Amino acid sequence: MKDRARARELAAEFNKKGDPTGWFEQLYREGEAGKSVVPWADLQPHPLLVEFWKEHPLETAGKTALVIGSGFGDDAEQLAAWGFQTTAFDISETAVRGAQKRFTAQEKSARVSVKFEVANLLDPPPAWQRRFDFVL
Repeated sequence: MKDRARARELAAEFNKKGDPTGWFEQLYREGEAGKSVVPWADLQPHPLLVEFWKEHPLETAGKTALVIGSGFGDDAEQLAAWGFQTTAFDISETAVRGAQKRFTAQEKSARVSVKFEVANLLDPPPAWQRRFDFVL
């Protein structure tokens, strides 16, 4: 497991400022600049998601999925590869931009692309309410 000390530092710093989610953007910016690492960014789908899917495959034709806190997009891209029309969001603009960059070339292939958006879990777009068949 990657060291989470910097993430904890930033979380404490932003909590003191009354901005409990602002540290995510700062951490992703530092990661983009090579000054820090995003400790949960393994650049592959989460193994528990893959394990869950193997044990509980679902029909995906015409189904939608939402990925909360999508980071660099690996879980979202995996859900799209399984056939979901996928929307993924993160509170960090830098994370969303990074996901879009990483998967742009793949979007030109035959498979469905993911719609990456910046949004806040604590204040999601009203249009998303009861819209998704699968939420991760």
